Amino acid sequence: QRPSSGRPETGRVVLVAVGDEVRAYVEGQLAAVQSNPAVDGGIGIAALSYDGVFVNCHFGDTWLVTWE
Repeated sequence: QRPSSGRPETGRVVLVAVGDEVRAYVEGQLAAVQSNPAVDGGIGIAALSYDGVFVNCHFGDTWLVTWE
């Protein structure tokens, strides 16, 4: 939902992947941890709602950084 100002809400989401684990932080707070086998491939960003509600998200200022 849009706030009363009519402008879309903005927020910060950070994904940290180490080995087989991905951690999602929303506004600096740990929101989810997912473990899956790591495989070579690509990366994509998507938003969804498990509540059956329409989700319309725009991901701007996206960065991918690796440390080896």
